[in-house]
Amino acid sequence: MIFSETAIRRLLDLLCVKLGFCLGPEPYRTICEQPPVEPRAFTDAVIVAEGLDPVMLRSHLYRQVLSMVEAAFHAERLAQEEALVTEPSGVLFEIVHVGRKREGYVLCRELGSGSFEVEQSALNGHPIKPVLSQPRTLYATGAPRFDIYAFHLENAADLARFKLGQLVVLARVRTLADG
Repeated sequence: MIFSETAIRRLLDLLCVKLGFCLGPEPYRTICEQPPVEPRAFTDAVIVAEGLDPVMLRSHLYRQVLSMVEAAFHAERLAQEEALVTEPSGVLFEIVHVGRKREGYVLCRELGSGSFEVEQSALNGHPIKPVLSQPRTLYATGAPRFDIYAFHLENAADLARFKLGQLVVLARVRTLADG
């Protein structure tokens, strides 16, 4: 999941006002610029930034922080899904892996179902190559997964625009010939 900086600041301010976790300027900036993408990791980062040990913290207080973080993550995910689902001509995916810059690919899990094309298409407006592959991935049970796709970006530098957990839309790029 990717948070807007505004949502991160709102969450950190709420944690300060409601629970007293008021971070100093440097830890605050670090979390805003490089926020952990999972609720537990975010919770741990806030607690460590406050100078505490998440393992040694009283479990009730830890659960309070985690509960607020999970609620914020849930609200942000709903807002992102609502914004993306309104895109009528695309298919919704969640990024599950971002490749290295020189390789220029992202692995995405299809959310929902539907058919899609990769020729003349883009992920969140970033053009992809007209090649589609499904990496060999398995569920924890060992059964094969058929909902993960590798999309290769036309411009490997566009990888910086994608983060683990981010929701993206695969859509056809309109050309002058399309009208």
